Amino acid sequence: MKWRPKRSIRPIFSYKRGISFEKCLDDPIPLIIPKVDITVHRYNLLEVVKRLKGGDYLKDLPRIEKISQVAYRIYRNKCEVFLATSNGKVVHHIFLGMGSQKNSIFGSYTLPDYRGKRIYPKVLSHIANYLKEEGHKAVFVGAPLKNSSAISGIKRAGFKEYKRNHCLVILGRVVRKPKIFRRLKKTDAGKIRC
Repeated sequence: MKWRPKRSIRPIFSYKRGISFEKCLDDPIPLIIPKVDITVHRYNLLEVVKRLKGGDYLKDLPRIEKISQVAYRIYRNKCEVFLATSNGKVVHHIFLGMGSQKNSIFGSYTLPDYRGKRIYPKVLSHIANYLKEEGHKAVFVGAPLKNSSAISGIKRAGFKEYKRNHCLVILGRVVRKPKIFRRLKKTDAGKIRC
């Protein structure tokens, strides 16, 4: 019988692929009607961290605390959190990091009972409208190549493919540009098109 490692053991090497999308805010933003009545609220990251410490209703979302810690380390006060609520219950969260040149959307999570109801594209279009009113030119979002539902939701919100990402994970650490990828053919992918 062949020995197989347990699933809990992390592989030494793994290869991850993803797609980055961009939304040029000069283009029209599609109107998306979700299958559930939702309301989208915008908060500063520090407000969300205070609510988490106070044991507020955000504890239903399993990943929000960890993502908030990472977002705070990277963006400090330049991060917004968008929460979608349905019947007074938080069903979706997404983070918007606002940098000097790029606005990045990350850390999205929808409760399992509310998946497939077009909440994600609705919140993405809400964020695009917010950034357009603030005078920004573009916004970026990424998704793993295997997550077809996220990719279709991003495309439904009017985002266009920007570039494909490849990275190598060695012992849990991400190596963004290993030597084996430096030989890949360089294209104009990765330049802001707006």
